[in-house]
Amino acid sequence: VKMLLDDGNEYEFAPVSKVEFQEKLKLKNREGDIYRKLFEILSVPENREEIICQSPDPSIKRRNTGYALDLLIDNEVFGSCHRPLNLCQLIAGSEGTFGLITEIKLNLVPLPPPEKALVCVHLHKREDAFKANLIALQHKPGAVELMDNLILECTKGNIEQQKNRFFIQGDPGAILIVEFWGESREEVDATINAMVNNMRTYDYGYHYPIIRNGDMAKVWALRKAGLGVLSNIVGDAKPVSLVEDTAIPVEKLPDYMDEFAVIIASHNLDCVYHAHIGSGELHLRPVLNLKDADDVELFRVIAFEVAHLVKKYRGSL
Repeated sequence: VKMLLDDGNEYEFAPVSKVEFQEKLKLKNREGDIYRKLFEILSVPENREEIICQSPDPSIKRRNTGYALDLLIDNEVFGSCHRPLNLCQLIAGSEGTFGLITEIKLNLVPLPPPEKALVCVHLHKREDAFKANLIALQHKPGAVELMDNLILECTKGNIEQQKNRFFIQGDPGAILIVEFWGESREEVDATINAMVNNMRTYDYGYHYPIIRNGDMAKVWALRKAGLGVLSNIVGDAKPVSLVEDTAIPVEKLPDYMDEFAVIIASHNLDCVYHAHIGSGELHLRPVLNLKDADDVELFRVIAFEVAHLVKKYRGSL
């Protein structure tokens, strides 16, 4: 990464070895200041322990939402492993607050296999989604997305989305959209059958339509429309962006959501659940009337209560 820093000069940040780090400490410029300050902070064992304790669980993929100091600890400079120190890990989540990025070298990943299919697991209850998600993840899907009954209900009256509801049977409490990739249709089907059988063993779901080819785009369009159709709910109370993009380790998600539901119920509210359940990141939108002063106060109260709950589970805010 090349960046313009606050002294007006451009610097390049890349992986550095322990020996190279010692040379960086000698620099008489802004880059040297940065490495010296990092050494001042991270060379203290108590600081490293506190940073790790307060940082999100490392198993969470979507966790770099700030200054990821914990990613700078496990290396040959401050830790016991032989990996170099790389400040790019700190820069990646800083959202431009460190400087202006002028050049980035990116890693590429292979394209997914050519054969794809979706399984839309219809669940009786929304609460089943969090444990059913763990079953889906055992079969290594490309993605798992959640749509709950409130979103699905809103799509019924939307002319544009009615045609995209072709795969829905009955009134599910929630639907898990599970995407699988493979080199052949036979490979994908084998994985799908294994997952569906596993779901049935634990009594999760009642309908498991398989969607292929062009119809997959219709399912994703319905999922994408979720945010828009929520605004069509009649009345002043609407699902509001309050608990957005919190991420929890997926194996802890069922317990976290049980406690989250207790918070919502304690305020006599309903809530919309949707989005990236497979990565432990959900969009949770309590239904509030922000024209009402009491609900405005509730907005703040719920935000604080959920923030503490996320920290309890070592989640990412």
